Amino acid sequence: MSQTGGLAEIVEHGVTGVRFSPQDPASLAASVGDVPADRHYARRLARRGRRRVRDDFAWPAIAADTVAVYAAAGADGKVTRAAQDVLALAGS
Repeated sequence: MSQTGGLAEIVEHGVTGVRFSPQDPASLAASVGDVPADRHYARRLARRGRRRVRDDFAWPAIAADTVAVYAAAGADGKVTRAAQDVLALAGS
């Protein structure tokens, strides 16, 4: 994954995937070439990447983060009606 845009914040090089410098074929070859060359490394990346997506980007986690923002924005710090609606939509 190129080190640009939002994905650069999500993919941790060597932990949840690989990154490379944009418009740098040598960087791409070095980063991506390591993955098929080492089956254990590839499996570790895949396992950690799936776990990160499941834990950090599943709808319940996103809803909880959204509720926290709404609650922080409320004058009295209580969960607002809008935050309750977000939780209901997420099934939490």
